[in-house]
Amino acid sequence: MNGAGSYVALAAGVVVAAALTYALLFNRLRSAANQVITAYATIDAELQRRHDLIPELVATVQASAAHERTLIEQITAARVAGERAAGDQAAIAQADATMSSLLPQVFAMAEGVPTLRTSSSFLALQRELVTTEDRLAAARRFYNFQVRDLNTLVGSAVSAPIARRHRISVAEYFGDAPS
Repeated sequence: MNGAGSYVALAAGVVVAAALTYALLFNRLRSAANQVITAYATIDAELQRRHDLIPELVATVQASAAHERTLIEQITAARVAGERAAGDQAAIAQADATMSSLLPQVFAMAEGVPTLRTSSSFLALQRELVTTEDRLAAARRFYNFQVRDLNTLVGSAVSAPIARRHRISVAEYFGDAPS
C-alpha cells in the first residue's frame, strides 16, 4: 500500500470509530432517559395506590374518631392536592411530602382510640399503607439514582453535545436532591 492509501484507510477507521462512539453514547443517553421515565412511573403508581387507600382510611377513622376532624380534613386536602398536581412534579413532590407527614399522625392518633386499635379493617389498612409508604420510599430513591445517572451523562464533556443535539436534558430530582 502506498502512502495515500494508508491515509484513506486511517481516515475511514477514524470515521467508523467516531460513528460507533456517537451511537454508543446516544444509546446510553436514551437508555438513561428511558430509565428515568420508567422510575417516575413507579412513583406515580405507588402514589396512586396510596391515594386509592386514603378514602377508606378517612372513612374508618371518621367512624371511630370524630373528634380528630382537623387531621381528617388535612389528610383529605393532601389527597386532593396530590390528585390536582398531575404533571407538575414539584407540586406532586410537595403533596407527597405532606401526605407522608400526615399518615404517621393518623396512626399515632389511632393508638388512642380503642375501637381503631382493635379494628381488623383498620389494622389491615394500616399495614397496607405502611407497605405502600415503604415501596414509595424505595421508588423515590430508585428514581433519584436514575436522575443522577442521566444528569451525569448529560453533563459530561463527551456526551453533552449529543444530548443537546437530541434534546435529552437533565431531569429533576423527586423532592430534595440527594446529598
